[in-house]
Amino acid sequence: PSEYGIEDYGRMKTQRNFIMATAKQTLQAKNIFKIKGEYKIMKKIVSLILVIALLITTLFILAGCGKASVVGTWSGKNNDDVETEWEFKKDGKCIMKNAYGYEGEGTYSIEDTKLKIKLKSWDEEKIYEFKLEGDKLSLTPTDPYSPKYPELIKK
Repeated sequence: PSEYGIEDYGRMKTQRNFIMATAKQTLQAKNIFKIKGEYKIMKKIVSLILVIALLITTLFILAGCGKASVVGTWSGKNNDDVETEWEFKKDGKCIMKNAYGYEGEGTYSIEDTKLKIKLKSWDEEKIYEFKLEGDKLSLTPTDPYSPKYPELIKK
């Protein structure tokens, strides 16, 4: 518009004049006490937003409490008919024992429906799709070489 004057310079001048006029209006004696009222309203709005955020966070935490956990000791046979026992600890450590006398320690982590296990004696991490139904755990490897554990029972 023509009231802006010379392109950007005119626009900046108009904005500066607007900001100065707003500051003068706000700092007038008759308006100083209105700021306190607006402050109280803003304080209530911020408090309400914080309460809502806290409630949403609490709901997410409570929703996570109901998730099934593999923590514990599980035993059963793999698809090669070898009796095996898995122990998954809360701290992310695990132990695997089998009927051949093997005992291996390592770590595990869970991402969605994937159980990632890395025993110290293994060259690489093995990834299993896991399914948990009550006291039954099934582990299906994502690679064709690892054993499948169709039904491990919680001890």
